[in-house]
Amino acid sequence: MREIRVVLFIQVLNSFVSGVFSVVLPLMMKERNIDVPIIGLVFAALPMIFQLERILFATVSDFWVRNFSLF
Repeated sequence: MREIRVVLFIQVLNSFVSGVFSVVLPLMMKERNIDVPIIGLVFAALPMIFQLERILFATVSDFWVRNFSLF
């Protein structure tokens, strides 16, 4: 049961950070006088960046588990 609570806590934390990030990032960019089309390009590139991060972390996780597994 403890593992489920940890996983749920990580998911809630991830969702919270993603929500805050999606609200704060454009406000910070607007405050720094970045043009609106550049803000649009940044938000258009975010899904690709997140997907590349997932692939990278999955690869690192696979190597870590494979090298340190008990089996």
